[in-house]
Amino acid sequence: MNRIESVASFLVDAAIVEHALPRPCPCDFGPDDRYRLEEAIGSGRDSFVYRATDKKLSSGGFPSKVAIKIHESGASTLAEAISARRVHHRNVVQVLDSGVAEGSTSYLVTELMPDGDLSGVSVPLPPRQAADLISQIASGVQALHNAGIVHGDLKPANILLAEDGTPKIADFDLASRDTEVRYGGNYAFVSPEVIRCALTPPAPPADIYALGGLLYYLLTGQVPNGSSPAAVRARLTNPTDPPRPAIQRDIDHICRRALAYCIEDRYHSAGELESDVTDWLSSKPLPWTKPSTTRRLILWTRRRPFKATALLIALVVLAFGAAWYGRHLEYLAVEAQMELNRDRQAVAIAQQKVDESNARLRRYFEMLASSGLLSPSSRRRGYIMPAMVWLGWLTKTPLLDANGSTLLWSVRMQHLEMLVALLREQGHLDHVDARLAQFYLAALYIESGEYDNAGSTLTESLVQWQSDLATADPVYAAIDAMALIVDVAHQIEEGRITVDTGIRSVERLLSVLSTEGDRDEAVRLLELTRDQLKEHGIPPS
Repeated sequence: MNRIESVASFLVDAAIVEHALPRPCPCDFGPDDRYRLEEAIGSGRDSFVYRATDKKLSSGGFPSKVAIKIHESGASTLAEAISARRVHHRNVVQVLDSGVAEGSTSYLVTELMPDGDLSGVSVPLPPRQAADLISQIASGVQALHNAGIVHGDLKPANILLAEDGTPKIADFDLASRDTEVRYGGNYAFVSPEVIRCALTPPAPPADIYALGGLLYYLLTGQVPNGSSPAAVRARLTNPTDPPRPAIQRDIDHICRRALAYCIEDRYHSAGELESDVTDWLSSKPLPWTKPSTTRRLILWTRRRPFKATALLIALVVLAFGAAWYGRHLEYLAVEAQMELNRDRQAVAIAQQKVDESNARLRRYFEMLASSGLLSPSSRRRGYIMPAMVWLGWLTKTPLLDANGSTLLWSVRMQHLEMLVALLREQGHLDHVDARLAQFYLAALYIESGEYDNAGSTLTESLVQWQSDLATADPVYAAIDAMALIVDVAHQIEEGRITVDTGIRSVERLLSVLSTEGDRDEAVRLLELTRDQLKEHGIPPS
């Protein structure tokens, strides 16, 4: 290059630089010089951003620091201000003022973010830090969408950082553009459908794609659409698999779903993306990834490390305890075997105990035989022993004492009355246990002379038996016999018949039942009543 060309080149470059330079700082700006511009801190496509002081709101040594975005080209910031002020969210930059100054120069005043933006952060970030930032940004994007605003240009430079590190979405320039203006965002984070339909303004899925791109960028330090024009073109024009950060299974799934080529395969909302990222930060499983049982267990241990540690310690203790106990049992078995082999006396003692037990059983059965309860000719064999066994099992009360004697009538009746009352309270009188209990209780009432109680019990019992038994069943014969006894007793008490007449009524039924088989119970009750009437008339109730 010769000298003339060098001078010409310098003059052209100087003219361009002079046109592009920001305002000299410090200087006053705005209506009535309300703002004092202190330093240029950023620039956009046709604007500069300055750190400034709002002199009107500053007082007493407490300056009100703000950020002012000035469009030197004369583009209006009113629409951007209106879009931004529709949202009040901790992750969206707050717009404080807007207007036009110095003719056609428009400006937008926002809260000052002194820590710069995400483009100045060293990436890649630790996965949890990156996920926490994306969770907050997604919350702000959902607030924008709820207000009917699509940002359309989410990128690191448009995510400002507050002093405490809170990310805040800024630059709503594209969100306020006319729908006929071609897309002018950053192609590193733009979604495929926006590129295919450049005349159509971005929709919420485009912001979700950009959120996935920001997550990918923070995790890997690389932009999702590729680092070369060819890679960007291939990514945005051809359906390809979403890029994978290769960090961890679930966060990879989240990133790939947000960056899906087809809108239908992406998250349905920024809030849904935020929820999944929050769950990942909390070590909760993502149901749509179909995690295995092992995966769920691993995540549970991460969420509950203290409980998992306690459970592990408990399992180890149980394992050692079981092992020790097993060894202890083996030791006891060996010791017992050695003891038996060494001392034959233990075997003799054990045999002696068995012989004593058998002897007690023999004495018990001899006692039963002497009482006639086991005699084939005994009329009570078909009633007393089965009933005693049934009642003892049902009430869980031994009805034979150590000497083999049966308990008193009053004790047996007390157990039966308690049983029937309990079954009646529970609504179980239709059960066979209730019927047997009422049947046996009525018989005991008759034998003890409590005819009124016997009558009411028979009436209640008969209703239950009639639902299942045939009319020829032997139970009805016993019930008829008990009913006759109760009726005869009542008539004698009321003086309507004599004792002799009552005895004849009993004997008539007795003669009928004696000729029929399988009526032992009814016959026994009638004979018992006849004998009582002959000796004492009506037993005192």
